[in-house]
Amino acid sequence: MAYYEDKASVEEYLRQCLDYDGAALYPLLAPRLGGTPRLLELGSGPGNDLTFLQQHCDVTASDLSDAFLQRLARQYPAVPRLKLNAHTLDHAEQYDWLFSNKVLHHLNEEQLKESLTRQKALLSPGGRIAHTFWQGKGGFIHDDLTIRFYQPDQLKALFEQAFNSVEIFPYADVDAEDSLLVLAQL
Repeated sequence: MAYYEDKASVEEYLRQCLDYDGAALYPLLAPRLGGTPRLLELGSGPGNDLTFLQQHCDVTASDLSDAFLQRLARQYPAVPRLKLNAHTLDHAEQYDWLFSNKVLHHLNEEQLKESLTRQKALLSPGGRIAHTFWQGKGGFIHDDLTIRFYQPDQLKALFEQAFNSVEIFPYADVDAEDSLLVLAQL
């Protein structure tokens, strides 16, 4: 995803996310994050969710983009950071939670299945995941960046191959019920 390595693309993305506040997602997530769990955020990007996550978790940020990792280091110096690919997840430490907000939709279906298998290895016993996706059909390509839309039944089928207790919650991020939160547990 060279899109996030290009300075102009990163600046474009930051402008697009300027007004993001997580107001619809956070109330769905907060009650489930009790007890200050260890959480790894996959694809932290500019860190839009880190302030919220820090209130509920012992969080580690990750991204594949050096540009975003450098930005995170400046804005959140106390938050540990990892350079990780959300597909391959080459990391050995385990966490109570894995979280991503509109990151895994950049993977094709086969890559998503592989990522979910690898995510299981990053979770401590009884570990949980929370990932968001755009709801819809099809997708598009912007520069070299692919974005896929999913229906709840598609995601449920994919996640049930790797996890137990899969729940999917529609919510409005930009438009009415344009997003899906997937919660699952080992």
